[in-house]
Amino acid sequence: MRAFRLQQPILRPTTRNNLFNNTKGSVLPKVVALLFSTTAMTKSTTASSPTKADIKLLARLRKETQVSVTKARDALLSSNNDYKKALEWLEKDAIKSGAKKAEKVGDRVAGEGVIAIANTPNNDQSAIIELGCETDFVARSEVFELLAQNIARQAMFSVNEAANKGCGDGALVNVSVDRLLEQPLNNPTTGNNNDDGSGDVSIKEAIVQTIGKLGENMILRRAVIGTQSATTSPDNDKVQKIFGTYVHGGPKPSMPIGKIGALVSIDIHKSNTNTVLGDTVMTELKRLTRRLAQQVVGINPKFLDAAELENAVRAGKFDLESYKAQQLEEAGGSGGDELVQSLVFLDQKFMFDESKTVRLAVEEIASGLRQSPGGEGIEGISVSGFKRFERGEGVEKKEAPDFAEQVREQLNN
Repeated sequence: MRAFRLQQPILRPTTRNNLFNNTKGSVLPKVVALLFSTTAMTKSTTASSPTKADIKLLARLRKETQVSVTKARDALLSSNNDYKKALEWLEKDAIKSGAKKAEKVGDRVAGEGVIAIANTPNNDQSAIIELGCETDFVARSEVFELLAQNIARQAMFSVNEAANKGCGDGALVNVSVDRLLEQPLNNPTTGNNNDDGSGDVSIKEAIVQTIGKLGENMILRRAVIGTQSATTSPDNDKVQKIFGTYVHGGPKPSMPIGKIGALVSIDIHKSNTNTVLGDTVMTELKRLTRRLAQQVVGINPKFLDAAELENAVRAGKFDLESYKAQQLEEAGGSGGDELVQSLVFLDQKFMFDESKTVRLAVEEIASGLRQSPGGEGIEGISVSGFKRFERGEGVEKKEAPDFAEQVREQLNN
């Protein structure tokens, strides 16, 4: 019996071509095209995006930003393990998620918070701000405290802009909060600026990011800066302004944040424009301004001098008789000259030597410095202004909800 042998069919050129060109019935062209397309996509994806986040960069990113492992990994994978781009990715993500949270909690009362202060090394510029939040727990968090300190520093560096725009003739200037919110802030994630300026966000964006991170409503309530005079004249050139700040009730005495703060301005009147104060004299002047700020925090004066009080009474801005009656009812004691004296800063007893008033203490210090090396050109020292901030001032706080409502509120978040 003859063996039967299968033979491979011979395809003619026209038939082979038809396998690829026949668009009516053949699926082979589609299969081949799909295989080539998939291979190309795989190669492209492998080349452009890593499959794993760099472990060292992951650890560094978490340490510097305190984000979750998942968020840090997403940032690195999205940026091809480029650390700088990963930080930018995190900032954009924080702003996006924070904006949603801010919209949700925007109607909540931010009656807690901190007062933050900032000074230049030579005390020729200073700032005090209030940043509000909902609870004391968040107010004591490191993230919130750092944000408040950064905002105070940025407010201080906005001094020249505020003065040049006619917000005041030197000394203490109320800063527009809306304008300050648009100012750039150090990178809130790392606390530092990038060398090329990239990664900066505005103060408003930094607050939004922090809202997203901590889950509470936050408000930059007010800001005051200390600045040299914006106008130029021979008299102004002979006056050197020095500012002092103090905060009370903070986590540590060395930290520039607390529950109550003050900013004080003094004018050093010099004999000529070329007078340069010595280092020892400057140290004593800084010490004086700090003590004056402590006095403002501790005794809470309402007016700088008697003339300012009289003007406020005459203009109907302050009812002295009603104030006297209220103080007599609440604390008892005298309602006469002693009470009026407590209202006026320069007429108060100096906390550090109660045998003198603040005015007399400043005059005696000026006289002593004139006799010191480096202070010969001092003709006099005057207190030109003060501001006192207490957190939550003027904020109507809602009654605390009962425990069950607090639990429900947390669940809804």
